Amino acid sequence: MNTLPPPTPDSCALAAAAWPDGCDWCGGMVRPGRERWCSDWCEHQWTVNHSWSKARKFARRRDGNRCVKCGSTENLEVNHIRPLRGMGYKPSCWHHLDNLETLCSDCHDAVTFIQQRVWA
Repeated sequence: MNTLPPPTPDSCALAAAAWPDGCDWCGGMVRPGRERWCSDWCEHQWTVNHSWSKARKFARRRDGNRCVKCGSTENLEVNHIRPLRGMGYKPSCWHHLDNLETLCSDCHDAVTFIQQRVWA
């Protein structure tokens, strides 16, 4: 069980305050005509790690479309290792790829049961 604390705005480029007037991903200079990111690469990295729909897709791809616990390829879901606990699915640091794992439905149910007891 992962006992790391939840992500905080101070630990992530998502926090605009961390990069005043800079790229939301790397802090670099944002050129005229761009709003939040200095490059397409930075925009992609930010999106993959903060947008639930993108992060879920990339987590499944990273895990080879297999359950990381049992290897199943059926009924796959993506689990937050550090649970959302009602935080919703808006863009956030909770969707960082290092906080996601691909699980089959049975393993997800088992992990969620444990998470609910540990993180309660």
